[in-house]
Amino acid sequence: MIDINELLAILNDKKKIGISFIVGIFLSIIYLLIAESQYSSTLSVYPFYEEDSIQNEIATIASTYGFGEKTSNSFYLPDLIFSKSLLSEIVSKNRNELEKKNLIDFWYEDSASQKIIYNFHNLFLKKDAEKFNEYLKNKTIDKLRSNHIKIVEEYSGLTKIIVLLERPTLSYDVANEIHDYINDFYNSNSQNNALLSIEYLKKRLKSIEVDIQFSEDNLRSFQEDNRSINSSPDLIIQLAGLQNHVAQDYAAYNVLNQQLEMKQLDKVTFKNYLVLIDSPDIAPSPSSPKKLQTIILFIFLVYISLVSRNLFSFLRSKF
Repeated sequence: MIDINELLAILNDKKKIGISFIVGIFLSIIYLLIAESQYSSTLSVYPFYEEDSIQNEIATIASTYGFGEKTSNSFYLPDLIFSKSLLSEIVSKNRNELEKKNLIDFWYEDSASQKIIYNFHNLFLKKDAEKFNEYLKNKTIDKLRSNHIKIVEEYSGLTKIIVLLERPTLSYDVANEIHDYINDFYNSNSQNNALLSIEYLKKRLKSIEVDIQFSEDNLRSFQEDNRSINSSPDLIIQLAGLQNHVAQDYAAYNVLNQQLEMKQLDKVTFKNYLVLIDSPDIAPSPSSPKKLQTIILFIFLVYISLVSRNLFSFLRSKF
């Protein structure tokens, strides 16, 4: 059976507690001096889903005629933010706020081990230097994705994009680049879809024009062959059917024409697909490492290391 008083005596060793405070504070100061500060910049956005009642109505009418269906330009934001194409642009961009050209150089060329490897590849394996550079680039992308960009998705649909980097202006710039990239991506996708739709709609319009001509010719021929139809119910029904064909063809033509005009407008219109709730800002002070939490953690770790031997001996003797 465990003696609570004996256990408390082990844990409440004032000498070890004092040593824990002194050594823990000393180690935490050393860590804080050598640890790289991280500055955060946060972007808060809502994905914007445009609801155009006229366009939706036309698209619905068009789908009844078999000319297509409503499409959505929605994408999952984290997939875009963590995409290799975006992160590759970020790590490869030359930056004035860095002493080095880009993030790849900033993170890895200053490392002694990476420098030795880099020089070795360039001196003895020149033909593989390009592969090594690609390796460094991918390593930088993985580091940025894993450690320096955080995404928080709220239940309401709000998305927070948090960028943590070694320079306050760098975090700010990268957050803005993410915002701009997503808007550019959506617009590029929308314009590509518009171009495909325009090509399709033009073909359908030509086809409908042929149908209209055929329907009108049939109606004209019928009326010329049957100038007096009032006495024949069958002829009246046939005439109504031919007139209905012409009306349907013209209705379809008008719907396609309206869709074509809208797609031509989409092709040249730039839209903001992100509703910006909170724009990124330049952090006045580092967000990590957190000084108080770091000091407490080191004190706790030193204390645990000091009392662990006596604590294990005590527990072993009781079981």
